[in-house]
Amino acid sequence: MLTEAWRPAELMADVDRIGQVADPELLPACAAERASVAAQIAR
Repeated sequence: MLTEAWRPAELMADVDRIGQVADPELLPACAAERASVAAQIAR
């Protein structure tokens, strides 16, 4: 089941879409942290 559900490229696309909406509402440091964590997950 995990091999079917775990699709990193699709999950990261979702994270990027959420970031585009959320980042303008976040403090700059929080937006930078979100981007950093997302980049670590993508590795």
